[in-house]
Amino acid sequence: MQARGVAGRVGAVVGVVVALWAAWGEPAFAHGGLPHFASVVTSIEPAVPGTHISVAPDGRYLRITNPTRRTLVVLGASHEEYLRVTSHGVWLSTHAPANYLDTGATRHAPADPGPDPVWRQVSTSATAQFRDDRIRWTGSGRPDVVVREPHKLHLIRTWTVALVVDGTPVAINGTLS
Repeated sequence: MQARGVAGRVGAVVGVVVALWAAWGEPAFAHGGLPHFASVVTSIEPAVPGTHISVAPDGRYLRITNPTRRTLVVLGASHEEYLRVTSHGVWLSTHAPANYLDTGATRHAPADPGPDPVWRQVSTSATAQFRDDRIRWTGSGRPDVVVREPHKLHLIRTWTVALVVDGTPVAINGTLS
């Protein structure tokens, strides 16, 4: 009977380790074997009180949490309305080119950054987490400057992701190193 108790405890510990590995293990492969890139937010201009904006630790995703009463709209690389984030959920503009570029979705309808987005609610959370190629290294291999001096920290580029918060333009600025 005691052996079963020990085996049960060992099984539970193994289960927790596997769950933690599954939750934490995937980001280690985020850059396809190039895990030494870092993307960080350096400023938000103007500030948006009450919201939280960050880059995921592995640099693959931008996270925006908006528990406020304001409506926050993320603009895609073509300045089209891409995501709408409120305290009641997240909506995706189904025809925005950023939808196809940043999510890797298969294009079933024409991407049209026109003036009237077609919104589809994708979450009831106040947090949007989305891939954005502006904030990450998407090249094949390492940048030339890293190849030349692999043991030094290099600024690869600066980046900006534009938002509109209740009609006010906002810039999320950051760096990729």
